[in-house]
Amino acid sequence: MDPYLERPALWPDLHERLAYTISEVLQPVLPARYYAQLQHREEVGVVFDEPSHTIVPDVVVLEAQARGAGTGNASAVAAGVTAPVVVRWDHEPVRHPFVEIRDLRGGGRVVAVIELVSPSNKARGPDREAYLRKQAEVLASEAHLIEVDLLRAGERLVVEPRVRAWLASRRDAAHYVVHVSHAGERAAPAPRSRVYAFSIRDPLPTVELPLLPGDAPVALDLPRAFARAYDSGPYAKVVDYRDEPEPPLGPEDQAWARARLAPPGQEPGARGRS
Repeated sequence: MDPYLERPALWPDLHERLAYTISEVLQPVLPARYYAQLQHREEVGVVFDEPSHTIVPDVVVLEAQARGAGTGNASAVAAGVTAPVVVRWDHEPVRHPFVEIRDLRGGGRVVAVIELVSPSNKARGPDREAYLRKQAEVLASEAHLIEVDLLRAGERLVVEPRVRAWLASRRDAAHYVVHVSHAGERAAPAPRSRVYAFSIRDPLPTVELPLLPGDAPVALDLPRAFARAYDSGPYAKVVDYRDEPEPPLGPEDQAWARARLAPPGQEPGARGRS
């Protein structure tokens, strides 16, 4: 993963491209009865990260309401009243892309859902609540759930508390997580999760994607999908790798990243692809 692409201004573009390339790399490896299909759902897109730090999408406009009654301004604040900040909502919602694996023989029934976690899914607010409802629906169904979390900030969405605790207890950094909830492994008495946890120093994993009973799983080649998404996007042109990534890396990881970014014979901090 390239931590510089987690920047809020870039992530929605990467999210869209990566959902498409995941469906693209899966299509030729799926058995004939299956197909990968892009889907979208609407999100608000507002992230409440800290009390002093709110990330908003372009469709939200913040404006200070004017003060001064009798000025002819219909939105003016009356004398003696504290001036609020008016949040004006556009009519265009944020589209959250995800991928479904469907079964042709089963009339297009959903076999697996591949979710790409967004920043607003990992922060308090309506998008997280909506995601958790969708997550619960999938977990209560016979479909597999694959959650791809390539964002370091925010609260993890892995539903099982013991898995979250295990991830938090790891001494080696687990910046990113792919969580696979196999439909056949969710039942008691011994439910299991398959977890791919990795840091910025690790290559993205190739994930085993389960299908219906009797059919062998297929490989979800995340490195290939990510490379296609990166190469099709503007990132090599618009990302200044001399800046700090957002959120910032720890000192050791930042030193490692700068060493990788420095061309041979030059000081770390030069511009280039991670």
